[in-house]
Amino acid sequence: MAKFIEFNVVGNATTWENGKHLIGVNDILGCLQVAPANVKIFTASAIEVTLTLSIDPASSSAPTLTDGRVAEAIGAALTANPGGVKSKVFLPKDDNGAQIYINNIAIA
Repeated sequence: MAKFIEFNVVGNATTWENGKHLIGVNDILGCLQVAPANVKIFTASAIEVTLTLSIDPASSSAPTLTDGRVAEAIGAALTANPGGVKSKVFLPKDDNGAQIYINNIAIA
């Protein structure tokens, strides 16, 4: 299993948030899609990572989602790439066929 899972943030107004972010996979307890535009990742160290989703790579525009397919994509990345250093999350398309992007990452 990979040691890190990678998320690419695009279109955020705060420039330093744009780019690749890594989370150690051994610390991840699970993830849950809590709204069409929000996925929460829960860690063993009680840190909660919230990903804000968008269908516009340049700004925030919520996707249309009726299921948890982004959380499923994260789960697939967590179990992929045996022996690798990192695994990248490949985000799906929303219900209307628009590609989904991560617009914001918040760690609390």
